[in-house]
Formats: sequence, structure tokens, C-alpha cells
Amino acid sequence: MKRYAFLVATTLFLSAMSAQAAPKFEGISLPGTSKSNSGFFQIEVATGKVLTVWGNTNTSFTAIQEAAPLPPGDYHLYVLPNPQPDGSSYWMINRMDGNTGRTWSLAGGGDAPYSWTAVTPPR
Repeated sequence: MKRYAFLVATTLFLSAMSAQAAPKFEGISLPGTSKSNSGFFQIEVATGKVLTVWGNTNTSFTAIQEAAPLPPGDYHLYVLPNPQPDGSSYWMINRMDGNTGRTWSLAGGGDAPYSWTAVTPPR
């Protein structure tokens, strides 16, 4: 009986340890190159709100505006950096709601404002 009680207590303890709260924020980075500054994008997981900051001397975030409010979800950012041999850099950032699979692609940067475009799911 003592072994069973110990096993149950250990299982409950380990379950409680693994049931940590999900993070409220996540971030992704874009490395700088000889011709472009580094960038950082922060997402609020529950709302999908994204902020960005560029360069190593900038100390304030800029919000990326939404075309329409997003429903609560489980949002995450994914980045594909593509630095070039000449020092320029191309990149792609997507936001996905882990609950629904809805996905958006980020456009803009440089002199153009950022905007999210919904990715059409397959039919």
C-alpha cells in the first residue's frame, strides 16, 4: 500500500511540474547583416498582437496594425531569415493561430508600413 501511495504522490507531483502556464509573450529575431539592422518581433500569444523593434539603438516598440480585431487564440510567429552574400537580407514572417490553423503573412518593412495578409487555406 505504501508503494502505491508513493507512486500516486510522485505521479501527481510530476504532473503538476509539467503543467506550467503557457508563456504570455514569445519573440523571434532577424539577424543583422552588413546592409541591414537586426530586428525583433514580439507576439502576445492570447491576442495575436505583434510589436517590432529594429536596430541596436532603438529602445521603443512599434505596434503592427491589424485590419480587423483578432479573436482570442493561441498565436505564434515563425520566421525564415534569408541573408544574402551581398549583405542584403530577405525574410518571411508568418503568424498562426494554433487553435484554428489560420495563418497570416507579414508584408512591408523599409519605407512601407507592415500589414498582415490572411493566407487562404487549401480547399
